[in-house]
Amino acid sequence: MLGLIWKTASVLGLLASALSLASLIIQGFQLGLSAPIGAMLAYYEGLLHALLGWAEPILLRLADFASAWLGIEIRLSPAWKHVFVLVWLYFSVDARSSFLQQRPITASATLVVGLGVSVASVGAVSWANGSDLASVVFATAFPILGFVIHAIIESVLTTAFYRFPGRSVVQSLRYYLMTEVLSALLAGGVAIAVALMAWRMGAPLAALIALGAFILVRGAYWLLRGVYIEIAECSEGESWRQRFMCSGAGQFGALIFSVVLGALLFVAFNAGLTA
Repeated sequence: MLGLIWKTASVLGLLASALSLASLIIQGFQLGLSAPIGAMLAYYEGLLHALLGWAEPILLRLADFASAWLGIEIRLSPAWKHVFVLVWLYFSVDARSSFLQQRPITASATLVVGLGVSVASVGAVSWANGSDLASVVFATAFPILGFVIHAIIESVLTTAFYRFPGRSVVQSLRYYLMTEVLSALLAGGVAIAVALMAWRMGAPLAALIALGAFILVRGAYWLLRGVYIEIAECSEGESWRQRFMCSGAGQFGALIFSVVLGALLFVAFNAGLTA
């Protein structure tokens, strides 16, 4: 029963994330909406408001406090729910992967850090107004810093509690810093480059586009890691699919890319209807 509930929640979460990403793409590139797609997104917006609307007054007060403390104007972005869903997807999928690998300490830390980074992402994107280059770069770099901090924490916890047999602390920490932290930094560099390009093209949601690019690059990395693990460590009697889906990296990358593919198909379907 619990397994069925978990699977149903996972499917609904992936669907919501795909719709949020599609909404951000449509808003970011100012694409027209067909009547059926517009109705679907309006229904989805209403559903998000029912689920997350209670947090809006709290976030508005936090925005006012941050504005007064930092001396800058921060207005809650109309797209904040989509930002939260998209970033939370990343951390919830990562936590699910850790739970499946029987690493509850790492998974719990991922959920706590993920909640903080999701809220911070909402605040950073709310500050970026699309016309100020500095605010766009900050709104991209600030959440990415949270992803990097999460990668460091995950590396340390995994080394401390779930180190592979025969691997020393130094070897384990170095391995995870190379696979987790360095890949996050590289993906962050790509995201900032995307933010600069989107800002020059006049995209009003350049920071959101860049954040989506970061998650896409990270998803691609983990997908390739899953392929590498399947090739290097495939056991006799296991199929390619079994080994790939048994690796946390493969599952993580596959889930991220399923969301991206779903969002792109949704946008393409909308473009076909409006043509």
